[in-house]
Amino acid sequence: MIFGLSENGIPVGLLMAIIGGFLIITGMVQKYAPRLSRLRTTPRIGDAILLGVVQGFSVFPGLSRSGLTVSAFLFRGYDVKKAIRVSFFMSIPLILAAQIGLGLIDGVSFNTAAISGILAAFFFGILTIGALLKIATKMDFWKFCVLLGGLSLLPLLIEGL
Repeated sequence: MIFGLSENGIPVGLLMAIIGGFLIITGMVQKYAPRLSRLRTTPRIGDAILLGVVQGFSVFPGLSRSGLTVSAFLFRGYDVKKAIRVSFFMSIPLILAAQIGLGLIDGVSFNTAAISGILAAFFFGILTIGALLKIATKMDFWKFCVLLGGLSLLPLLIEGL
């Protein structure tokens, strides 16, 4: 066995292949979603509920939160730019809630280093979202997902040889 076993005794190649399979599914959903619905401009309550539920699936390895929410928005008939913007900005409250939850669990300490880190993370997070929005509107992410998913299947094939 080239890649060995995980801590749970599961072959690492198998785990990578599962993640790759989910990436391929995400890519295919992103490819075909825009073709299946008419163009909408104003989100509805049903859209918000659907996006919240879809985000929950991102806990599975290989399923991208942003990829799933963009795909769901495309299935609902929204244009790509709007879907990408909403998806990226949906991450802000999620990350904030996660950090608050971790702070409550681990204890909060507000010293100079912590405050500096929070401000730097906020600043660079906003810059990153802006950069990703520009990149995302110029490339087909479904191709990237399928390519990366395919590469993730290689360890399983190598171990099977």
